[in-house]
Amino acid sequence: MSRIKVWLALLVIVIGLWGYLEARSRSGSTALGQPAPEIVVRTPDGTDRKLSEFKGKVVLVDFWATWCGPCKMSMPEIHRVYEKYREQGFEVFGVALEQDRGETLRAFVQEDNIPYVTGIPHTKESVESYGALSIPYMVLVDRQGKIRWVHPGYSPEFGRKLEEEVARLLRETG
Repeated sequence: MSRIKVWLALLVIVIGLWGYLEARSRSGSTALGQPAPEIVVRTPDGTDRKLSEFKGKVVLVDFWATWCGPCKMSMPEIHRVYEKYREQGFEVFGVALEQDRGETLRAFVQEDNIPYVTGIPHTKESVESYGALSIPYMVLVDRQGKIRWVHPGYSPEFGRKLEEEVARLLRETG
């Protein structure tokens, strides 16, 4: 009887590991040093913007939503760092994961005077390619278009960490 239990336990482990690896292979890659996958958003004014437009700049790709409390908590720090470093080549590319077709985003962007590109992604696959399973989820891309820093969730240290990473990447040449 105990031998059957061991085999069943091993079977459960193997099936679980297979499921984990399968999900991971489909969830995209935000591996450090890898090229940032292309993503296209439609801004509240109806313009399509691509992440690749910002190659040559340091870009924070911010996956967020208007209904997400932690996302809203991170916004003042994102705005602060953006205002401090935008003249040196820092941009923010907001990817709003809204539950409507952008009406809420339009009002939010106007009300909060969001100064950087933000919009609704064209495809779910482009979001999945980053492995953004929860929000907020931030990915910092260097001037060559490679992923250099990933920050899932919100923490009180977020603003300080973001500023340190942006400043470090802006100092790099190439």
